[in-house]
Amino acid sequence: MPRWTVVFLVIALVAGLFAFLQLEGTSTWVAKVLFVVFLVLFVASLIIGRMRSGKSALSDGGQNTPDHTPPPG
Repeated sequence: MPRWTVVFLVIALVAGLFAFLQLEGTSTWVAKVLFVVFLVLFVASLIIGRMRSGKSALSDGGQNTPDHTPPPG
């Protein structure tokens, strides 16, 4: 949790610096580029997830499933 606090603090400081230096146009351009990059990564992860979900989670045919029978004796 503290790591995320530091990350968001740095983001807020950079945004404040851009506003102080009147670089709103630059920060808008950066935001648009990052949006497109993360959108492409999101779509790629969805496609890869779909391709992997076609495979069975148990590739050994179910032989690795727990046996719920009581032990002998």
